[in-house]
Amino acid sequence: SDPVRSPSFISGGKLRQADLAIALPPFGIKPEPGIVERDLFERFNIPKATWTVLAVQHLLAQARKRVIVAVPYSLLHGLGADRALRQQIVDSGRLQAVVALPPGLVPGTSIQIAVLILGPAGAAGGVRFVDASGDGFRESSGRTRTTLLNVDQIVDAAITEHESPL
Repeated sequence: SDPVRSPSFISGGKLRQADLAIALPPFGIKPEPGIVERDLFERFNIPKATWTVLAVQHLLAQARKRVIVAVPYSLLHGLGADRALRQQIVDSGRLQAVVALPPGLVPGTSIQIAVLILGPAGAAGGVRFVDASGDGFRESSGRTRTTLLNVDQIVDAAITEHESPL
C-alpha cells in the first residue's frame, strides 16, 4: 500500500500535520520519474529533486513547528536540487541549526551526515553551525562503524541561544 495515500496521513483531503517531524530518510534512492508533477499535496516544487530533497520537503509540509532530519553531508554543498532546497529553507527563515556528524553512524554506509533543525517559516533569526564530527564526539567500533559520543553536548550546542564551544 502507498503510505502517502493511506488514511493515517490524510485528514479532510489534506496532508495531516503534526507539531514535530523527525526522520532519517533512506540514502541513495532515486525517486521515480514524475513524482514532483503527481504530488497531490503540493509539497514538491524542485524539479529533478533527489530523494533527500523530497523527504525534507515532505517533512516541512507535515510539521507545524519543528523538523529534525538527517541528510547526507553532501546536501550542504551540492548543486542543482540540493542548492535549491538550501536556498528555500534559508530564504524562508526555517533553518535554525546544522549539526555536522562523523562518518560511519548510519548502518550500511560510511558517508558523513548532517542533522538539519528547521522551524516554522520566519522563526530562525540566524543559523547555528555545530561541528560534532571531531574525535571528541566519535569512537570507532569497527572498520566502518562509528559510535557517537557526548550527545548531550551536541544537543545543547544545537538548541541553545548562547555561544557554545562546538
